[in-house]
Amino acid sequence: IVITGGKDFGHHLELPDYINNVPVQIIGPQAFKFNEKIQSVKVPNTVTNICSDAFLKGENLESVDFSKNLLHIEYCAFRGCSKLKEVDLPASIFMIGESAFEDCVSLEKVTFHEGLNVILESAFFNCVFKNLELPNSLTKIHKSAFEHSGVQTVVFGAELKEIHERVFCRCKQLVDVKFNEKLQSIGENAFFECSSLKS
Repeated sequence: IVITGGKDFGHHLELPDYINNVPVQIIGPQAFKFNEKIQSVKVPNTVTNICSDAFLKGENLESVDFSKNLLHIEYCAFRGCSKLKEVDLPASIFMIGESAFEDCVSLEKVTFHEGLNVILESAFFNCVFKNLELPNSLTKIHKSAFEHSGVQTVVFGAELKEIHERVFCRCKQLVDVKFNEKLQSIGENAFFECSSLKS
């Protein structure tokens, strides 16, 4: 079953895990786009995919309890959720989509777990978290993934091989980066205008 939206909910949205004995597996495209009412979301463990624009510009969304079986967060799923403060991504997820959390300007903490393989373009563009510790399972970070963010320290996982262009561009507070031995390529302007970078 695909959740495509709804009207009869309050500030706290708890999605059902089954409807008529059929599992809810997908939160559909634009399902709760531009919603100004929802403050928190609980995603049941039956859900494996949050589609593009699902919670786009949910201006009052502050917290999300993700499914433990989530595989994908797609394009712009939480883009512009300006009050979202903390994200703990489940170990099941292996791809974070393009611009998934772009312009989440209150996002102070992101927790990644082993299993994540790819972070796509602009996924965390213009977020404010300060410390970034990436899992060993991560192999690629795509263009501008953390551009113009408030990150100060970065620790790369052991298996990271590719940092694409502009990944940390304009991260003016970035002071410390811990590279790994398997890193094969760093794209153009990956650390451009990182004026505080010391190591």
